[in-house]
Amino acid sequence: MTTALLPTASYRRAPHLGAATPPPGSLASVGSPQRVNLTSDWRVVAADGQWILETRYISKGEAAWRGRSFCITRDKLLACIVEHVLGIPASAGTPQQLARVHKHLDEHAHEFAPGALATVMALPGHIRDARS
Repeated sequence: MTTALLPTASYRRAPHLGAATPPPGSLASVGSPQRVNLTSDWRVVAADGQWILETRYISKGEAAWRGRSFCITRDKLLACIVEHVLGIPASAGTPQQLARVHKHLDEHAHEFAPGALATVMALPGHIRDARS
């Protein structure tokens, strides 16, 4: 799968909905952050020592991205994806809750871009472990 490199200015704002963005589910380098497009309206960005779950919104006719959740552990990020992207209440505080998060992701995998969940699942357990 080919990914496009975008100028740093494109990280926060796309000039319009049809703006060139990497294919869903791919990692693309944008300056220093990395991102995984989960769906056309949700993505995960690694920036400033955290994983940020962002949602696309329209403001004055322009598409823009807004941070929805800010996570330093993969388990919390997965729970936030279930809660915000899928709309299913979720928590990952206990092993049982984390198992439910994984079950929901498995059941709804078809709603995500190809390869997106595998990319997120392959992230290290903690963001600090990603900066080696």
